[in-house]
Amino acid sequence: MKVFLYLAKRDKTGIKVLAHLKSNKKLFGRVTNLNNLNLPQAWESRVEDIVHKNRMLWELWVETADSYKALKKAMLSRGYTALPSHSMPIIRGINASDDILPNNRNNFQPSKTMIRKGKN
Repeated sequence: MKVFLYLAKRDKTGIKVLAHLKSNKKLFGRVTNLNNLNLPQAWESRVEDIVHKNRMLWELWVETADSYKALKKAMLSRGYTALPSHSMPIIRGINASDDILPNNRNNFQPSKTMIRKGKN
């Protein structure tokens, strides 16, 4: 089963998928302690950084679903709106097909959402 690690907006107007994981356990709920997820240290620190930067409007959640379509349907029934049409994760390199998560620090990078110009 796929486990989706995502940030949910506190006013239920959207989500940001951070990663796709794989687990045999059924998981659902708000994540208050990242140590419970048993992520590699490099990934844990990256997720912690993303959560810290978005802490005012977003909360970290984890949920098991058969597909993104099933997750989206469940979230719509809970009152979420403006959900993304795709499940492209922010952190690359964490795939649902990976049974064992690699320890390579360079294997994941956040996707860049805009280009910023430097000062001239």
